[in-house]
Amino acid sequence: MAGAVSTVIKFVEQSSQNESIEVGYYLKAIADLGLMELGFEDVQLFLFARRQNVLLNLIGLHYSIFWLAVPIE
Repeated sequence: MAGAVSTVIKFVEQSSQNESIEVGYYLKAIADLGLMELGFEDVQLFLFARRQNVLLNLIGLHYSIFWLAVPIE
């Protein structure tokens, strides 16, 4: 699982310029996570880590809300 998620992380880092990312790349990253069928604990471990940048945190948040149906509250 770590290897698959690291592929998405590298993709986001390479696709982002000046701390921003195009919408298509952003949505692709979220869709790729969906294909991996990550659970919330995986998202916490890999994307909500302090060492990750804000874009990866945001991708993890949107994946959790829309794919895992985690309540917003």
